[in-house]
Amino acid sequence: MSAFAGRYKEAKRCRAYEAYEILAANITFSTHMDILLQPVLQRLSAATAPKLRNKLQLLLQAAAKGIRVNPSATAVDLAVWVEGSLQKCLAVEEAAQAAAKEAMGAATAVKAPVKRSGQSGQTAVAGGAGDQEEQQQVLDLEAVAAAAMDSGAAHLYLITEFTLSMLSSAVKKGVLSGRSPKALGLLDPLLPLLVRALACRHPGSVAVALRLLSVLVGLPLPGLEKAATAAGRALTKLLRQVPDAGHPIAQDCFRLLAGEEGI
Repeated sequence: MSAFAGRYKEAKRCRAYEAYEILAANITFSTHMDILLQPVLQRLSAATAPKLRNKLQLLLQAAAKGIRVNPSATAVDLAVWVEGSLQKCLAVEEAAQAAAKEAMGAATAVKAPVKRSGQSGQTAVAGGAGDQEEQQQVLDLEAVAAAAMDSGAAHLYLITEFTLSMLSSAVKKGVLSGRSPKALGLLDPLLPLLVRALACRHPGSVAVALRLLSVLVGLPLPGLEKAATAAGRALTKLLRQVPDAGHPIAQDCFRLLAGEEGI
């Protein structure tokens, strides 16, 4: 009976992640990588649910394992895909940030008259209906800000972090490691994208980008000097946002600054 029960549990075990890893390891990377990610992308809009979001993260981890051993994921193909993926993800992220900032700015403008009307000396009863209307306008504008990140954009950071992690693996021990002219030539165009990634709202993406930059500043990349100004501004902003110097993001910033002689 126990042997039967053991076989039953094995039969009921979900093999989706292993299957996804096998697919990732055997696809033709240059033509099928985006297709491989479609099941994840199609479900990003529902990733607010923690259970589903965890499943998507596990799928991406399985995909990363498979791609690392995929012989068709050459240095050139991987660098080209990373650049395209980051361009798309960061464009959506920056558009969502701009829309949210604009909506919240409008909400602030609506709040100001509410404060002034409270100083007029009129009774709270007389102004109650007006105050409720103004507050509703504020809520509506805040909803607009949230809608700017709808349709999966709010959870596109899962793809951003996945892409950065793929690049990190390739730089440290994969097809983009070392100081060959070919590897350096493929990495150099990615520097501006990594600097832009420092402005992401999700700390996971920021942390991976910081660690990647910490590795790249030690390489003779022509674009480092040009990236210095934007990187410095991003680091300053990050250090102002963290609660204290012991925060992981702050520590990553300090590590990057320690190697900044190369920038």
